Amino acid sequence: MVRILVRGLSKFFASRAVLEDVSLSVEPGETLVVLGPSGAGKSTLLRCVAGLSPFDAGEVQVNSWVLRPGAQGLSAGAALRQRVGFIFQDFGLFPHKRAWENVALAPRLVRKLEAETAREQALELLAKVGLAARAEAYPHQLSGGEKQRVAIARALAMAPAALLGDEITSSLDPELKWEVVETLLRLKGEGLTLLLVTHEVGLARQVADRVLLLVEGKVVEEGPTQTLLSRPRTPRGQQFLSRLLV
Repeated sequence: MVRILVRGLSKFFASRAVLEDVSLSVEPGETLVVLGPSGAGKSTLLRCVAGLSPFDAGEVQVNSWVLRPGAQGLSAGAALRQRVGFIFQDFGLFPHKRAWENVALAPRLVRKLEAETAREQALELLAKVGLAARAEAYPHQLSGGEKQRVAIARALAMAPAALLGDEITSSLDPELKWEVVETLLRLKGEGLTLLLVTHEVGLARQVADRVLLLVEGKVVEEGPTQTLLSRPRTPRGQQFLSRLLV
């Protein structure tokens, strides 16, 4: 089980603050959704937590891994990414590889699994996300929802203790979004720690235990999902949610 702690995280592009003194926690087995408008810094925050992007101040702690500014932080990030899965908005699948090959690749290269073992695991994971019948399909033969579920299976192939998801339903139509939401709910039911960023209130309402509202790189408020979405305390939270829910 994984606990994620972010303390005082700040990141600048030139002189502009993209993230400013952001702190959050995700308890083991909890699902936290970071909600906010486009340009709020959500994806940057997630990439910093995953060790994919450096930051300028603060620290990220995922169990015993601690990321801080500088080269040492990025080195720790490489080790962290073997235990924390990252799901990209654009799927990130290799177009010349079949679904099961996309899922099996990292375990073969990083975990050094034998080819047949990696293939069997990939088939099991595709079945877990409802894609047993699509294992031989190439990405161009898959719908957007199917591609995203292959991406989730690929992240699970590294046996992560937590999953980070970057706007993973934003490019999908409503029916395909529900396919992904159902998969997330199953993983949540299995006790996996989830940290998701999105601008979609519907996703937060369906899967989040808690919601954190991020606007212009700052935490505006946070709290239990239904409480925050129904009765935001701050004027900025009220403004953002009223514009989405009308």
